Amino acid sequence: MGMGSDSKGNYFHFYDNAVGTSKAVLEVGTSAHNKLYCLCNKPALIGQTDVRSSYGNGLTYVVSTIRESVAIPKAIKQKK
Repeated sequence: MGMGSDSKGNYFHFYDNAVGTSKAVLEVGTSAHNKLYCLCNKPALIGQTDVRSSYGNGLTYVVSTIRESVAIPKAIKQKK
């Protein structure tokens, strides 16, 4: 998780939790190649999973709705 920029533009790293739990598979799920690029003119985030993923195998993800976060009041947090 994090963000950065490269020759393709600004991106967010994402974890692909659908790949499994073995150590080798976790390297793919947390790969530096799992990036969602910001297409601010759309607006959308678009990216692909690591091509080594047996589940995604380069699957393209599109996030088309981005909402502003809202702070949760302390009273609600304390009930949990």
